[in-house]
Amino acid sequence: MRTFSVVARSAIVSNMIFVGVAASTLLLLAVLWSALAHAPFLHATAVLCIPASLLPALAAVVSSTAASATLLLARLGTSECAASDVVLGWSDSRWVAIERTKVATSFTHPLVATVRRLTERRWEWKSTGGDPSGMKHAWPVLLEYRELRYGALDSGVLLLVSIVSVISGLSGASGQCRVWSLVTLLLLAAQVAVAVWLQPFTTPFSQVCGVMTVSLSCLGVLAQLLFVWSNSLWLVDAAAACSLVTLGISFALLLTNVMQIAAALRRRIMSEADLCTQKSRSLEVVTSVELVTEFEHLNKDFDTNEHVVIQLDNSAVELDEVVLAGSLGRQEFEDGV
Repeated sequence: MRTFSVVARSAIVSNMIFVGVAASTLLLLAVLWSALAHAPFLHATAVLCIPASLLPALAAVVSSTAASATLLLARLGTSECAASDVVLGWSDSRWVAIERTKVATSFTHPLVATVRRLTERRWEWKSTGGDPSGMKHAWPVLLEYRELRYGALDSGVLLLVSIVSVISGLSGASGQCRVWSLVTLLLLAAQVAVAVWLQPFTTPFSQVCGVMTVSLSCLGVLAQLLFVWSNSLWLVDAAAACSLVTLGISFALLLTNVMQIAAALRRRIMSEADLCTQKSRSLEVVTSVELVTEFEHLNKDFDTNEHVVIQLDNSAVELDEVVLAGSLGRQEFEDGV
């Protein structure tokens, strides 16, 4: 029993360290971006979508943290360090989504066109206050969900299922295992119904994958629940198959996310390149205007009608030499410009 408590404490602490390292890394990247781009720190955090960028790290540790916290709180009476277990157990402008107008695709290949239709976002978020700068910090979540309440529901169901999975095995009684497995099944079935009804995702592909993932999890729990009553081994194989298919769907979603990240990086690089090109062209235009203005000013000085007094010694030859020297000097200046 002491070993289980040690493992649970280690899981919670390691998860906290993992989230802390992820947050520190993002903050360090924000500082570097702010220094290199000479931009304010808050603008850098908006570019890196902080704190919404921590969502994958938080989602990865919710299950193990909730299960470990539940185990520690359940074994609190026999714990040798109850105070720390209590601490570890408990330490866990208005935007609207509007439907996008459909844009005709220019892809001729049917497979590419189909993939584009499945991964194209049909919903986008707008700020009714007119200032969308605050949306940048939550951009990863807004790109995934058109209904943010479902995102909270998904995390809540994951949290409850993790807690129930630990409670069901605390006493080792089969009756308690059946009851809590049934509770888990009802939670997942309710989530499937909500996902089908709300359609909370922004892309058709995400919608299909989300419903299939929760449905397969529900079928896996049902197979395990039936196994408790019938002891048929094929139900265990069915539950394992559901888990493998769920893993494959998650991998497909990961691939689409990688493709979207690559496309976003390409757009960012192209945007920065276009900005640099525009700045260089603007600098060339300003330089050309300054040169033309200076030339016109000097040309005006040469064409002035002011009288110049020339001291001559009553010699026509000297007068010709002065006029010729002035003409040659002006011609050399114009050639130099």
